[in-house]
Amino acid sequence: MRTGTRFREDYGVPDAEITVTDRVYGWAPDDGAPRPADATAYFTTLVNDGPHGGPFRYRSILTDVLGWVLEKASGQRFADLVADELWQPMGAEHDADITLDVHGNAVPDGGISATLRDVGRIGLLALGRGQAAGGQVIGAEWLDDTVRGAPDGPEAFRAGDGGGPGYPDGAHYRNCWWVTEPALPMFNAAGVYGQSIFVHGPSQVVVAKLSTWPDPTSAPLRRATIAAVKAIAQVLSC
Repeated sequence: MRTGTRFREDYGVPDAEITVTDRVYGWAPDDGAPRPADATAYFTTLVNDGPHGGPFRYRSILTDVLGWVLEKASGQRFADLVADELWQPMGAEHDADITLDVHGNAVPDGGISATLRDVGRIGLLALGRGQAAGGQVIGAEWLDDTVRGAPDGPEAFRAGDGGGPGYPDGAHYRNCWWVTEPALPMFNAAGVYGQSIFVHGPSQVVVAKLSTWPDPTSAPLRRATIAAVKAIAQVLSC
């Protein structure tokens, strides 16, 4: 999330890039304005408004591009890659669904539907440094790198979108995880409208939460959720 790509993650703004992607992906009604035919065509319209390696700015489209890169590198469709490398090895109980655009391209940044218990299993994988009953599913070094972060990660986080209230010193974003307290560690994966997976290292607690917040992103509700997770972890540590 430190590329120079111009992409406004401003929900509700009619001409913001996130609003355009909603129409491209079929999540919002088509307004009749000219637009790319699908996700990959939309990628080619993106331009930069700053240098790469700058401050942290969360932009969903970068996750979509990452998913496209994984498809090209592996030669597999994104859904099949996730099924083979993550979902089945971690022992998921149920199939999951992923949103596709009109031409069948997966949308990795959101729209993934899974049961709460399987969502929790992702958190348990992170808590266990990538291990499940069937063995090592995710490389432990990747998860260690996630918690540790880049040397200038916290500085870039504070200088960008992560500088708001609720994040202590040292917080950063790395490998698609929000690392709120790396020293503990405590980190979480987050989706819009309050979907979350929290990992609290000291208590060995994972909290998976499905939600329908009234707003896509809400700082007060996020702070309340973090406080609730910490309270749960404290009680379970006693």
